[in-house]
Amino acid sequence: MPDLNLPGNETLRLRKPYGSDLIAVADAAGLDRFPLVGTSQGVPISIYVAAKYPDRVSRLVLYGGAAIGRALRDPASSEEAAA
Repeated sequence: MPDLNLPGNETLRLRKPYGSDLIAVADAAGLDRFPLVGTSQGVPISIYVAAKYPDRVSRLVLYGGAAIGRALRDPASSEEAAA
């Protein structure tokens, strides 16, 4: 996956095209199943791929990211709201 260096929720909009690209690369490499590691802004893309193609992802590791961007989270439930 490329370095996504994108602002906040832009990654959410790109989950589907980047997820489709990831599957296309796996297909080209002849990988029927593969482990997937998502870091930072790659986390929502990895979650999308694992949910959309559960038969393709053998293991999923997520690190340092969130399922949804900060702007979409409920501010009442965030630690920032408590500060």
